[in-house]
Amino acid sequence: MYDFPNAGDPSYLSGRPLPDASGNLYGSSQLGGSFGRGTFFKFDVSLGVLTVLHNFRGAPNDGDRGRGPLSVDREGRIYGVTVYGGLSIGGTGYGTVYRYTPSNGTYEHVYEFDRTTGRFPLGGLIQDANGNLYGTTEQGGEGDDGLIFQVLPVEK
Repeated sequence: MYDFPNAGDPSYLSGRPLPDASGNLYGSSQLGGSFGRGTFFKFDVSLGVLTVLHNFRGAPNDGDRGRGPLSVDREGRIYGVTVYGGLSIGGTGYGTVYRYTPSNGTYEHVYEFDRTTGRFPLGGLIQDANGNLYGTTEQGGEGDDGLIFQVLPVEK
């Protein structure tokens, strides 16, 4: 279907692709893109066209290395995590949560992790019946062995 042949293309894809009702597939990558720090992208299956929707820039103001599967909320917004980027104290950052709204093409940097709220989110997010999104971090918390975190739903 698509071979990611170019140096600027996403590389080291992360998680399974997320389909939408129109037959597009969304995904994230750990590397590649304009800054070499990964991408969030859409693949149009019918046309065989890949579109990078966001090039991660890294710390301190953006995510770095998309990681884990993407999730969609009840409003149709797509959420993902980056294992690095965001808040940084002289390093690569502790990870971020981002959101993309397909209906208007808006990408938003939603949350940045720090030493107290966890570090290095992995595995994507899941949604409960109330619309709350949850995920886990590899490190952080009292024993620095990881945390479960919550992203509250945002009303339209």
